[in-house]
Amino acid sequence: MSLAVVTGVVGCVVGDASAAKEFDPGDFEVTMNRTNSGMGQSKPTMTCDVSGQKMVIQDYFTNVLQKWTPAQGQPAPVGCASSQESTMTNAALSGSVTNKTVGAGDITQTCDMRQEMDTSFTLAATMSTTQGTPPTFAVSNFKTVMDGYQACAWAMTFKDVSVTKLSGTIEQTFSFSNDTASVTCPPEYDGMKSMGALTCVPIVMNAKVFVVGGAGEYAGTGGTGSFSNTNIAPIMIPNFGASKQSAGASVILSAVSKAFASASVHTLPAGDRMKLTLKTGAKPAVRLVSPARTGTSRTLGVGPDGATPLTVKLSAAPGASCGIRAKSGAKAKSVLAPKADADGAISTTVTAASLRSTLGVKAGSKVSLSVSCVVGVQRATTTQTVTLGA
Repeated sequence: MSLAVVTGVVGCVVGDASAAKEFDPGDFEVTMNRTNSGMGQSKPTMTCDVSGQKMVIQDYFTNVLQKWTPAQGQPAPVGCASSQESTMTNAALSGSVTNKTVGAGDITQTCDMRQEMDTSFTLAATMSTTQGTPPTFAVSNFKTVMDGYQACAWAMTFKDVSVTKLSGTIEQTFSFSNDTASVTCPPEYDGMKSMGALTCVPIVMNAKVFVVGGAGEYAGTGGTGSFSNTNIAPIMIPNFGASKQSAGASVILSAVSKAFASASVHTLPAGDRMKLTLKTGAKPAVRLVSPARTGTSRTLGVGPDGATPLTVKLSAAPGASCGIRAKSGAKAKSVLAPKADADGAISTTVTAASLRSTLGVKAGSKVSLSVSCVVGVQRATTTQTVTLGA
């Protein structure tokens, strides 16, 4: 399930820092290529609570229901749940961008993303007292919820005479549940209809956008904005009508969890918009993109994929040269010599392991990262506190 796809129209309003004329450069049409770069998905396992004992759904059907006898009466309903994660660490995305003033160009993003989808329901089996007649099944209290975050550094480069550039970040959180009003399902989900009642719900993602600098036609610009992206996710309640035995019901429920894992979230192109408010004469800025802020803290350790070490990533003005000094308690050392990037997206080699070694601290320590960037004759700085992971 990929949510790192930005497809839409970007509208910008640019104004002078001293409240002089404002001008509208026109819409930026942005299309990102779909990619699985850096993408990982966990394989969901559906488990049920059977009288306080956790067991996978197949074992419940095989070891409990298929061995049930009429003398035992009717089995109590059981609660079942499944969880599936989609993650990206250091994912590189690319696309195209056009603008009526500066023409065609390219856009790149480097993203970290994590999302988790949890599904739960109550399964009730009614055992037949007639020999050879299979049990019937009913699902109730069906719930599906998802939440996650995504943090990206982005850079636009146009092919005009001035080689116009813009750079910044998109930082967003998103969530949905099956309590949301349904929408029409895209045709790619038709294959799921044979397994049950299919409903599709919108996922609306709202993001904060920060423009940290520009070059060419947008030299000396900066500002903030917002981005909203609407996707469609499939929600399916399994249908047991075609099941002739409990083993068949087990297969259906297992297929449901696999369908959630393999379904791609469908993007609604018309719903994607990035609105920016820029000012000319703005001072250069720098933002720490990774580790992303989740909740109230930033943790530098392994990435959302659970394996790849996170590196500190920055978004600065195009052409900026940035260095980092780390401090923990009384210990302070330079951990990144000034490093320049023509587009403003700077990926470093600074990791939790390198900071632990350099500063002589343990996992769980808090480290203050002071970032200093030079853009021409100007300087941009920021200080962020991160917690070191294992």
